[in-house]
Amino acid sequence: MDSLDKLINEFSHLPAVGKKTAQRYAYFLLTLSENEVKEFASSMVEAKQKIHYCKICANFTDKEICDICAKPNKAPIICVERA
Repeated sequence: MDSLDKLINEFSHLPAVGKKTAQRYAYFLLTLSENEVKEFASSMVEAKQKIHYCKICANFTDKEICDICAKPNKAPIICVERA
């Protein structure tokens, strides 16, 4: 598998991304500078390393508890993850 096919294949694993959209993403990525691509890749790795579920509501956060749950005197709230 060549580099472009591999990139398209990886994008096609994203939710709701078919072959044509994966190709568009891959072609767009190739128009970016090397620095822009590195920054994009770095932000994905950083998000994967730092973001986790809130201990209280299971919302995504990079802190121990999310900003919603951290508010004092907050009204009870239910966070729903969209698929």
